[in-house]
Amino acid sequence: YIRFAGEQNPFQTYREHHEYTWNINIGIRVSKRVFAGIQLLNVYLFEIPAKKSYYTIYGLFTQYDFFNKKYHRLFVESSFGKGNYCTCDYIPYKVYNLYYLGIGMGYDLSLKWVPNLYLDLSFMRYFILNNIKKKFSHTQYIVGLNYRLISKLHR
Repeated sequence: YIRFAGEQNPFQTYREHHEYTWNINIGIRVSKRVFAGIQLLNVYLFEIPAKKSYYTIYGLFTQYDFFNKKYHRLFVESSFGKGNYCTCDYIPYKVYNLYYLGIGMGYDLSLKWVPNLYLDLSFMRYFILNNIKKKFSHTQYIVGLNYRLISKLHR
């Protein structure tokens, strides 16, 4: 990402940053089509030239599965979380006790040569609920792996 640091003349100076998010979640099936669980987003921010920062967002999520099939899932997800990642102004910074509403969707595809392992292609958008000026939502594009511990419930 490149965000400009000057409001008067945005092309005068700029600061570049790179972001890496590691999303860990644990969920259970609460009905044939609904999953619920907890999640932790670890956000690592690398500013150019050398500053490194770490942020977290944690909370609850729920997913609704449209297919209810064993080998693939198309789902929508919503979440509510708390954290310290303020995507405000031009470069994100730390603000404690922020609340987030997350919405998104995804697709899980079974990697049949490894039992219970699924390719996860999805995206999430986290909106800051607190009253803060110049806030932006945080978007997470996900290419990951899901492992299902108890797959016989997934029929």
